[in-house]
Parts: sequence; structure tokens; C-alpha cells
Amino acid sequence: MIHYVKQRDKFRCGPVAVLNSLRWVGADVSANYVYELSEKCKTKSYGMSGTNYYNFDRILRDEGQDLVNVKLILKPRLYEIEEHLREGGVVVLNYAWGQEDSHRHYTFIPEESETGKTFVMVNEFDNRPAVTKVRRKTFVNRCFAHRNDDDAKAWLLTKV
Repeated sequence: MIHYVKQRDKFRCGPVAVLNSLRWVGADVSANYVYELSEKCKTKSYGMSGTNYYNFDRILRDEGQDLVNVKLILKPRLYEIEEHLREGGVVVLNYAWGQEDSHRHYTFIPEESETGKTFVMVNEFDNRPAVTKVRRKTFVNRCFAHRNDDDAKAWLLTKV
């Protein structure tokens, strides 16, 4: 069983998603590696806080080189995510967080239930454990609430 990591602050969701992706493919990385990933991703805790997707994409590909195949989808659809999960891949989703489109969040999604009624999400909720099962309706409401989210992105990962 993989021990996934939850972010410990308000701005390192991107580096945490990279870390959990590396753990998924079997890389032996400690939870503290998130601080080195934050430097590589140029993650900021002030002003425009967080990790921009260009840096996230570059670091995910660099760190996962020879371990994971990465496909980036702009404005992903729910069926694309579900199909990829059913094929045995995982997804990193970047979407509008809360009411404001300017706040974005990276979350790691390793699986969907066989019935399609729940998703396993990593680093999704502030006050919950790192790994939570989320009902389909909650997943859709949180991750696809902004129908016109032009900045939504999904990274579809498969093991090499």
C-alpha cells in the first residue's frame, strides 16, 4: 500500500501532487522531498501563491522521467478522467478552488470505484486525512463547479 502525503501549508499542493505521483510509480521519496520540489517548481507563498502550471508540468515530467508517461489535457472532461482511471492510470487535476476562479488547487486522483460512485482523492480536503473517498456528486461539484474554467488542467499519468 502506498503512503500518500498531504500538504502541510496553504500553497504547496503542486509539489505534493508531484511527490504523490512519484510514490505511485514506486520512487523512494520521503515526505520532506516536497521542500526540494517546491524550490524546483518555484512555488511561492506570497503574492501569487502556489505553483504555476508551466513549472508544475516541467517538474512532473523531469522527476518522473523514465518512470511515468505524462499527457496534459486542457479543460478536461469528466469522461476523460474516468476513462483514464479505469485503464489503470492516475490523474493530477488542477481546478478552481472555492468561489473564486483565481484560487487553484492540485489534487492527485489514483482511482475511481468500480461502480463509478466514488473517487479516491489525495490532498483534497484541509481537515481530512491525506486520502479520502469522495462521492461522485461531491467530486463533480468541487472539481467541475466552474463550467467555464478555461484554466482547468489534467495530467494523465501511466507507468512506463
